[in-house]
Amino acid sequence: MELENQHKGLRTIAKWCLAGGLAIAVGACQSTSEQRTTAPQPAPSSPLKAANTSATTAGSTVGRIATEVVTFARSRVDVPSGTQIINWRGGAIVGIGCGRRHRPSTTYDGANFLKHPRYARSFNRAMQSVGVSVANTSKSLFHPKSGAKEAVYAIGAVINHIWLDLCADVEPMHHIPTGRVSGSATISVEWQVFSVPLQRVVYKKSTKGSAQISGDGPPNGHIVLMNRAFGSAARQLGLDEGFRSTIRLGGASLTANTGKRSVSSGRPVRIATHAALGSPISPARWKQRIAATVTVRVLNAHGSGFFITRQGHLVTNHHVIGDASRVSIRLSDGRNIVGRVVARDRRRDVALIKVAAINVQPMPIRYTPAQIGEEVYAIGSPLKVSLQSTVSRGIVSSVRKTRFGRTYIQSDVNINSGSSGGPLIDRYGNVIGISVAGLKQKGLTVGINLFIPIGEAIAILRKNVAAN
Repeated sequence: MELENQHKGLRTIAKWCLAGGLAIAVGACQSTSEQRTTAPQPAPSSPLKAANTSATTAGSTVGRIATEVVTFARSRVDVPSGTQIINWRGGAIVGIGCGRRHRPSTTYDGANFLKHPRYARSFNRAMQSVGVSVANTSKSLFHPKSGAKEAVYAIGAVINHIWLDLCADVEPMHHIPTGRVSGSATISVEWQVFSVPLQRVVYKKSTKGSAQISGDGPPNGHIVLMNRAFGSAARQLGLDEGFRSTIRLGGASLTANTGKRSVSSGRPVRIATHAALGSPISPARWKQRIAATVTVRVLNAHGSGFFITRQGHLVTNHHVIGDASRVSIRLSDGRNIVGRVVARDRRRDVALIKVAAINVQPMPIRYTPAQIGEEVYAIGSPLKVSLQSTVSRGIVSSVRKTRFGRTYIQSDVNINSGSSGGPLIDRYGNVIGISVAGLKQKGLTVGINLFIPIGEAIAILRKNVAAN
């Protein structure tokens, strides 16, 4: 106890001496690196404050707007290896000040500074503070976990400048590092706004962020500083008018492709279908079926789908699109267009998407039940988008009904991840089902695959469209 009191007394005396302006030449605040580079010191930044109804920057006020959902996708550090990014200050005075603590990573060695979940949370908080809708932020115990599939825009960050001026706190008397770090940080970030429906970068913006921690600092304060500086840069992006205009609900980048978001007029959308064909499929008809089958892309995942009307309605699985409001549709000729989700049913795992009317012959629909032993074909994009329009053949093995009253067509026709939502057609080229699942053992397919009868899917979608 006496030793502890002595330590406290020494600490107090040192503070008094420093406050009185005593010049003690012990090398305080000198760099521990022999090759110190001069870098501008960042101005102190205040903690981020959530905006209630508006956000202010550069003397102007930016009000809340209705935005599409965004998500933080990934980051990359674009700093040359060997560039000094950290300056550790040294020179403790009887336990007061920065300790001499040599660290090997004062220069950038290629490690990614943003591989930490805190940075995604920092981005989300910054976006929310300026009124931007962000994926995966619901705290409700009863809200189903949606995942990032709902995002219309994915935001990437390229960090091209990092500078940290740090002070490592030391234990009094023995100068043993405590692990607490204070100081300042500044970073520069080039943001890339990727449109998920359009599958391309639609906006770029560079911002700077800074943060400062005074006093002894928290444990691993350098990580905290980087986190706050990144959030500061993200907030500047959120306040940028060009960014806000891009992500505005029904903004220009989507309006040009799909038109403005439609408002329900109370009139149900009619899902009209062509009559089923009764003659064997021909090479020309095969081209039509392949042209009517698409790849549905949501962020980094994809599935399949197919057109059922001339007005641009197409069907896929609910688990392909998740909670997304808009998705990317890749046609068989390689074009990407924007699709708007107009109906969905999670329990039956079906969804209806609407695109602008295009010159594609829709799939004819067969409502009669599948027959055991009949020949069938599946079309889709298994495993990779580059395998779009893959056709596989098999037979109907069984028609099964679950205890919940849901019917499934079982077939040995080969499907894989990415085939979900694609059509199952008979030997005449009529759709009889929608690919939904396949059984695997030790990662290998075993020829037991399930398909939703198309008649049931369309009946459920008709009800959901009418309800909207």
